[in-house]
Amino acid sequence: MPSFAKKSNSESKVEQVRMADTFESGSAGEVLESFKQEARSRAKAILQNELPEYIRHIADLLKQAQDDEASPLWKGHLKSGTFDKENIHLKAPIRLAEDGPATSATNGGHGQEVSKTCTFKGEGTRNGSTRLKESDIPMGRCWQHSTPPNDVCDRLMDLLQVEGEKGLALALVLQRWLRLEVPTIEDGGNFGVGVQSQAMAHIKQFWSSTNNIRRYGEDSYYPNRAKLETSWCEYPNIENFAAAIATMDRSFFAGARIELETLISQSLYMLNVIRNNWVKVHDPKNKGDKEQANVLY
Repeated sequence: MPSFAKKSNSESKVEQVRMADTFESGSAGEVLESFKQEARSRAKAILQNELPEYIRHIADLLKQAQDDEASPLWKGHLKSGTFDKENIHLKAPIRLAEDGPATSATNGGHGQEVSKTCTFKGEGTRNGSTRLKESDIPMGRCWQHSTPPNDVCDRLMDLLQVEGEKGLALALVLQRWLRLEVPTIEDGGNFGVGVQSQAMAHIKQFWSSTNNIRRYGEDSYYPNRAKLETSWCEYPNIENFAAAIATMDRSFFAGARIELETLISQSLYMLNVIRNNWVKVHDPKNKGDKEQANVLY
């Protein structure tokens, strides 16, 4: 049975641990200094060259896309492919009759696969170059239907993930560097840290923008498009699904360009604040004019 008797004062003193000398020995100081110097080296390279080059690279992607038809950002894509509802068809595998020849058709007249899972009203052959008649409307759920993917959106998704990961890596290094530069908090004021805090806020906004680029569409575009496709397979006679899918593709395309423009702006704002307040950001305690130490330019 545990004892709940009150311990004597002598026993309490023996068990007390002194905390004042915690950092007088051990490797904490060495590790902090090592990582601080490494973070300073990386931050210097990023602020001097890597970040400006990254900003220019994103801007060039948008600028070159004005005339480059091979770019997934080219606006001309919106006039063709699955950005136009007339080009979106539900490929419906069908069988005309139990003992008749197997053929295939789509809600739009194009199909290649054959399946016993879906039947259409009516009999006879189907002309693959014409639209299905009302009597050809599929009956019931046809889970082997399919719709064409948007190749442009797929390539755009890959581009966003690559560029987002590049920017995110830069933002994480800058966050670590600035947090390790925070000086000792002293009684009577912590001059200069206010500017560091505002600079950190801009770095966090840059991080958020790069993370949005990396995840853009990943959490919504593909899942929501798949839901529309699944619903269309369940109700293949409703043609508005084609317009809904085309609208979603166009929204994703326009939103991706907006996200890239936002990324450029956030990057420029952050670089401008850090550059214009460099002394207060990297070494606030050595600033002579303490009255201006917390003023952001």
